[in-house]
Amino acid sequence: LAYNDRYPSNSVMLRMPVDSKTTVKEVEDYFVSLAMSFNKQHVIRRVKEGFGSQFAEIGEKPKLRDKIIEAYIPDGVVSIADEGFWNCQELRKVVLPRTLKEIGYESFRNCYQLEEMNLLEGLETIGVRGLYYCSALKDPKLPSTIRKIGAQACETVPFKSLVFTDKLEELGDRAFTLTLTGL
Repeated sequence: LAYNDRYPSNSVMLRMPVDSKTTVKEVEDYFVSLAMSFNKQHVIRRVKEGFGSQFAEIGEKPKLRDKIIEAYIPDGVVSIADEGFWNCQELRKVVLPRTLKEIGYESFRNCYQLEEMNLLEGLETIGVRGLYYCSALKDPKLPSTIRKIGAQACETVPFKSLVFTDKLEELGDRAFTLTLTGL
């Protein structure tokens, strides 16, 4: 995630089931590595998932990515970085902030079970394959503030209608392939 300078200490809340076989170290490693996939830079994140609080430095890409079922992104976040939630196949709900301007390259690619996501006014860019194969979204709507939609950005997203404003500057190849339903 990329933060607006006014909100550097906000944190992302993720919900995931943790079974008796999941170790504290696995949960810590997961959240630390998830922060790395969002930020692509070194930062410190608070890790808390029923085991108490710990602070850890960022590591590699998430190993428990398939366990995230909900994500709440706080106000102040202006961008979801490339591959931020890529292949989170159990993800069902994402609450985006009103400050979000950009969904990056493949940010939510292959989130097949994602049903709820609020694309709010203020969102300007959906990157290449940003919402690719988010085919379970219920009643998705593009905000009127969209300026750029990358190639295959919304492929298979079940839009019932699409309305573009004069703000749209760029529409990528096959951005809405296999998309429109109920028309």
